[in-house]
Formats: sequence, C-alpha cells, structure tokens
Amino acid sequence: MSRIFKMKYKIVKKTIISQKPFLLLFFISLTFLSSCDIYHNTTARYNPYFLAKEEIKRIDKDIFDNRSEDYNNILDVIPMADTTQLKTYEEGLNKAIEECARIVSWHDESNWVDKSYNLVGKARRYLAEYEDAVKTFKYVNTKGNTEDEKHAALIELMLTYIVMEDLDNARTVMNYLKRQSLTPENESKFFVVRAHYYRLGNNYKATAQFLSQALPEIKRGEIKARYFFILGQLFQRENLNPEALKYYRYVKKNNPNYELLFYSQLYAAQVSELNDQSDAKKILRFFKKLLNDEKNTEFRDKIYYERALFKYNQGEIYEAVIDLTASVLTSTENQIQKSYSFLKLAEIYFEDLEDYELSQVYYDSTVLNLPETAENYEEVITRHAILEEFIQQLTSVRLEDSLQKFAKMDSLSLEPYLDEVLTADEKRKQKEQEELKAELAKLNYGLKDNSSSNQALGGWYFSNDQSITIGKRDFNKEWKNRPLEDDWRRRNKNTNPEPDSVYQASLGTNPIDEEELLKRRVEARKNELYDIIPFEDSAFAASEQKLAGSLYHLGKIYNFQLKDTESADKTFRRLMRKFPDNPQADEVLYTLYTIARTLDDADSTQFKNEVLNRFPNSTYARLIENPNYLAESNSNKQEVDSSYAEIYELFQNEEYAQAQAQIQALNAKYPNSYLRDKLDYLDTVIAAATLPKNQYLPRIEAFIQKYPDSPLKARAEKLLETAKDL
Repeated sequence: MSRIFKMKYKIVKKTIISQKPFLLLFFISLTFLSSCDIYHNTTARYNPYFLAKEEIKRIDKDIFDNRSEDYNNILDVIPMADTTQLKTYEEGLNKAIEECARIVSWHDESNWVDKSYNLVGKARRYLAEYEDAVKTFKYVNTKGNTEDEKHAALIELMLTYIVMEDLDNARTVMNYLKRQSLTPENESKFFVVRAHYYRLGNNYKATAQFLSQALPEIKRGEIKARYFFILGQLFQRENLNPEALKYYRYVKKNNPNYELLFYSQLYAAQVSELNDQSDAKKILRFFKKLLNDEKNTEFRDKIYYERALFKYNQGEIYEAVIDLTASVLTSTENQIQKSYSFLKLAEIYFEDLEDYELSQVYYDSTVLNLPETAENYEEVITRHAILEEFIQQLTSVRLEDSLQKFAKMDSLSLEPYLDEVLTADEKRKQKEQEELKAELAKLNYGLKDNSSSNQALGGWYFSNDQSITIGKRDFNKEWKNRPLEDDWRRRNKNTNPEPDSVYQASLGTNPIDEEELLKRRVEARKNELYDIIPFEDSAFAASEQKLAGSLYHLGKIYNFQLKDTESADKTFRRLMRKFPDNPQADEVLYTLYTIARTLDDADSTQFKNEVLNRFPNSTYARLIENPNYLAESNSNKQEVDSSYAEIYELFQNEEYAQAQAQIQALNAKYPNSYLRDKLDYLDTVIAAATLPKNQYLPRIEAFIQKYPDSPLKARAEKLLETAKDL
C-alpha cells in the first residue's frame, strides 16, 4: 500500500470516528478513485512498461555497440543497423510490443499509455513495419494526453520517415516541430535527428549547427564522445583546424571506446599546425609510435594510409605510394579501408603519374568494397568505367599493331624473332616476380612476425594484392578483354586440339629444369600467336578495320574523358595518316582543328581547310564557319522538329504541293537546320512522285552529290537505281 493511500485511509477513518456522515461518502469515493489511478499508474510503470523500455534500451545499445563505422567518411549522426542485424532482435521487439499492449488493454487510464505507444512505434520501425510505425506515432500525436509525448512521437515519426527515405514528409514534420515549445530533453533529441537529416543530405554546415545545439543536454559518455568526433570531422572538412582540434580533444574526456579514441588522436595529428620542418618530423614520429604500439595492430592499415596522405600533402608522392602499398598489405580484415587505400593509389597513378593502365587496375580493386556511402562514389564508378574502356581500346591498338607487324614478316624471320621476343618477355616476368617478392619483404616496416602478415607480405601469390594487380595489368596488355570460353587465347576457334593440349601435353610426366620449362612456355605462346596473326588478306583487312576503330575511340577518350589533349592529338594524327578515309574523318579532322587552336598550333589552318574542302556540308564545316551553329540549331530544334512532323504527315497523305511549300518555307527560315538533308530528301522523293523522269533524275543525282555523308545517301542511290531501271 502506497504512502499516499495510507494517508487518505487515515483521513477517512477519522471522518467516520468523528461521525460526520455528510463527508463520509465523498471521502470513500475519493479514496477509491485515487487508489485506482495509483494502482494503474504503478502497475503499468513498474511492470510491462519497465520491461518493454528495458528491452528497447538493450536493443538500442546493442545496435550502437555493434555499429560499423567508415572513418574515411564523416560518420552518420545516428548509426543504423542493417536488415540482417535487425532480424536478430525480432523476438525481443515482439516481446516489447506485447508488454506495451498489456498497458493499453489493462491500464488504459494510466499515464504510461502514450509512452507505450511510442515504444511500439519504435519497435515497429526496427521490424521494418514502417507503415504501422507511422500510424502509431500519428495516433499519439492526435490522441495523446500530454504535449511532451506528442512531441516525442513526432520526433520519432521524423526519424521513421528518414529511414524510409521519405525526405519530403520528414521535412514537413521537422518544419512543424520547429514552431513548437519543446522540453530540453525533446529539443536535444530533435536537434540530433535534424543533424542526422542534414548529414544524409551532405549539408555539413547545418549538421554541425544542430549537433552542437544538442550537446548540452547529452550526458557524458560514448554517445557524446562520438558527437564530438563528428563535429571534429565537420570542422576539419571545412579546413577550420583549430576548431576541429578542440572537438577531437573533447572526445577523450567523454569515455570513448578505444577505436574512437584512436581515430580522434589520429585526426588530431592531421589538424595540428605545422610551422616548420621540425613539426613535420614530430608528426612522423607520432605515426611511428602508433605503428609500434601493439594495441594498434588492427589499425595499422589506417595508420599507413593516414601517413601516406600526410606525405602526399608534403609533396612526397613516391613515399606516399609505398605507405599506401603497406596499408593494402596489412588490411587483412578491414576491406573498406583497403578500398580507400586502393583508391588513393588509383588517383595518384591517374592524376600525378598519368599511368592510366596501372590506375585502372587499382580502380578495379577499389570498386570491389568501396561503400556506396562514400562521398565521391559516383565519380569513382564513372572514372573506373572510363578507364576500363580506355584499357580495352589501348590494348586493341597494341595487339593489332603487333599482329600486323608479324604478318608482314617473312616466315624465315618471324619464328626466330618470336622466339627472341617471347623468351625475353618470359624472363622479364620472372624477374619482376622475384623483384616483387624482395620489395614486399622490404615493406615489413618492423611489423611483428605473425601468420597473417607473413602471408600478406610474401606468401601465396593470390593472398598478395600487389602481385594480383601487376599480374592483371600484364594479362590485359597481352590478351585484353576476352570472353571466358574454350580456346579463349585463339582468334580462330575452328581448331580441334584438346584444351591446353599444346602446353599440357608437352610437359609430360618427367621432371624438367627451369630452362626447359621456359622453352616450352615460349613454344606454347608462339603457337597461340600463330593462330591469331592475320596472314590472309581478309584477316589483315579485318585487323585494319579494328585498328582504325580502336584509334578513333582511344583518341576520343584521351580528349573528352581523360582531358589529355596531347595524347588525343597524337592518336588522331596517327589515325588520319594511316586511315585518311576512315568513316569518322570529318569529326577527327574537326577535333584536330580544335586541339590545334587550343595548343596554338599552326596546323589548325590545315585541318580547318581540310574539313571545309572534304566535308563542306557536314555539321563540322558549319561549326567552323559559325561557332554558334549548335547553339542556334538547338534553340530552333523544337520548331524544326514540329514543322518536319507536319510536313511528313502531309507527305504521307499525298498532299505533295502543301508539303513542298512548307519545305521551302522551313529551309528559307532555317537554311542550316540539322534536318536539312531530310527535308531535301523528302522534297526529292516528292519530285520523283510528281515530275517526269527526265526532271526528277537530276534532282536525285544532285542530292547524292550535295550530301555525300548523309545517312540518306544510300537510300537516294537506291532510288536513283530503281528510277533508271524503270
């Protein structure tokens, strides 16, 4: 029996004793009603609500403790569990919902009903039952008894919409809550959810603003330490290093776990002011200290990565490459960190060293595990695709060049030449492998001997990412991108030997020395080459066509995607020298003209005249004569398209006179429209349908002569042939 109930009982007892019957009934009723409220509130709070709340708190803590962080990105304000992890909580969540249902059913007059509904809504969100969660929070907002619980429900509703990626509704709830008067606790929670909302939208300024405002009401502990760390990241991103350093130092004062403490110290070193060379040496000593600390064994990949960034920013590119390589080799568990190390290597080889081939291989390794939440994810995927296409075209050019060279050699010279070249190549590969093993051994950096590091640094080939990277680069150089099929090495598949018979059968079962093995490898590769060398005229012509196409695509990639105008110029000049009549000659000459103008090359006049003389009716000639041609054409495109549709409809309805009148009007208004050849062709066809043969034949011949590069030329030639036959 509660203390309040006992007091009320004594009052009733005194009333009876004092024989005041007119108050007796009132006090009995009051005592009964009060005791019912106390019963429902007490039973609801300390039985089902307590159990449900403790279960949700346990799940919240488990999600937080088992979060997976990408420290190369600014952390999410509220860490979210994935669906696999959430499935492990189903039993506990359903139990919490059942406990809350008891309160609603048995103690609906208690003060804990609204709180129970809010717990149910949160459990529904964790169970991915989003529509039910939304309904629950909306119910509390409309039917709740207290403003505080209504506001708490709306904060949870906003978070639910964010999880559902329904940002429009989340913003609507946020705008409503901004106008409400919230308790300090609700206001702090609201600031956190707002910061999370803006973080997902990469609005870092707003994220920092609201996260800072949430801090005063948050108790000291790991959650607050994490918020301080995020603020440090946000200020570091804006190059506000003194502020960033301040927040990184606050992390230590809030009892973080070791991982968070480690990263805060690591990033604090990044934002420390460097006044002279002695400061740089101090930072390098700090990195070395971290590497030698056994507690940091699992973080060595990250330490090497950060030291590489530090050296790169100091202009020590090759030293940075060595540290990034060490980071990759020591990343045995953290595949995300390995992706970021590969990415930085890819960027260095692309932007600083301009080794596009090796850069492409590193991009290959990057995209395997790079999280989609990475800030530059789309840019990485795009560049990876560009480099894949680049390597394919470059390899094709090299291969066809080599095969054509072999095809032109006489048979007596070819075989010894191939023996010499292939033997040298096999020896080079063997030497590279030996040098690689020696280099990997040097990258030990004083690490403790253990099975994982030994394997990564010099053991099995396929445990070594650097070996795989170099191997893939060499493979692509020799064989390029070929489908996985039998006899994949052969261009001509119409041969009958068993798979790998040339090489496998030659090995036999007797042991052989290294020199003999080298000879057999060379012989096997030589036989494979003979299968793809274009000795026949038809095969050589096909090789020429493939080479021309690859040079064209390679030049475009250099010029428009890699922004390497010098390589584009060199590639396109070679294409025009070897294949002056290639199908894209007008475009290539125009591109050479624009590059020459950019480079202030006197050859620009030559390319300009060649375009105007060889392709006077092409779009590129019009662009030379009128640099605003495309802009003007595009602005009028909609009107031209609409008019052409009307003309074509008149033509189909055989209203030829009206169609011709509109063609003449449209050509007069837009003499250089992109549909000019289509309009003139339509006019020619109408002439063939309405005029005598001796009048329309010259019209067709004139069209063919006027538009030699038009896709309609073939149709006009067929029309002319048919007309002559008639």
